[in-house]
Amino acid sequence: MSHKIMIRNFLAGVLLLLSLNTANAQFMGVSADAALSYSAVEGSVSGGTLGITHPVPLMPNIGFMRLSFAETLQLDDQYKFNTDVSMRGMEFFYHIPFPIVTFAIGIGGGLMDLTTNVIDGTRTIEILNHNTTIAEGFIRFGLSFGHVLDFHIGLHSIATGSIDLAEGSATDLSAYETKRDLTGTMTTVGIQLAF
Repeated sequence: MSHKIMIRNFLAGVLLLLSLNTANAQFMGVSADAALSYSAVEGSVSGGTLGITHPVPLMPNIGFMRLSFAETLQLDDQYKFNTDVSMRGMEFFYHIPFPIVTFAIGIGGGLMDLTTNVIDGTRTIEILNHNTTIAEGFIRFGLSFGHVLDFHIGLHSIATGSIDLAEGSATDLSAYETKRDLTGTMTTVGIQLAF
């Protein structure tokens, strides 16, 4: 079979699928996404998003985001910081209907909590707690199956700003670089059910 015939048949199949699956308005839906990675850290992450969609025009859909991970900052041979980070926030988003393909775009905001154990050698000498606000922007792309089910991937850009992990410490750590900016991109994979 020649390449021209294969390309023509492929394009005819795509056009047939597009004509069979027109963009219909969704009534209600629930989506759940699991976090795969976060670009600001090398280790594993946990969390994700949960979203609720509704049929009210021009009113944004609502969602919730949570992301947790641990990070170690080695200052020198003596001192290191073990930090547990927890981000949580609220999201507002819109679905843009296309045949077969799903697309969502949104923004959000929330809080980031950090619990830092200051380690001197092998023992914890103090525990510091910090929090700051975060801002989020995200997009999701997916494939729709019968307007009831879709599988999607998401990219969530989260801005945290810089935070000094040693702020409030009784130990003199002024000789070390203790500021961290945990701004990064969370990658998610998820599913949405419409009813």
